[in-house]
Amino acid sequence: MEAVLKDPTIDAVVPVLMLAERMGLPQSFDFILKLVQKYPEKPVLIAFSGDQTCNEACKAFLEPRGVPTFSDIEQPFEVLSILLRCYRAMHRPRG
Repeated sequence: MEAVLKDPTIDAVVPVLMLAERMGLPQSFDFILKLVQKYPEKPVLIAFSGDQTCNEACKAFLEPRGVPTFSDIEQPFEVLSILLRCYRAMHRPRG
């Protein structure tokens, strides 16, 4: 994730977390928070696939700390599309 965030040609990151209790959950999702804080100029939107209970636990940790999460993989890309349209509308020349 950090390699992608470092890349100057990348504008946003959408990791898809595939969480499953049988595979073992990370002790913490602090690494995501640290990367979000280290690269504040790049949006990080988390999507989930896998065990719903695990996904909900991760969501409960990340969202109160300012990291948006989505249960459908398509949703963060829709959000980024809306953000881009808003940015372009706000920065278009007035005349």
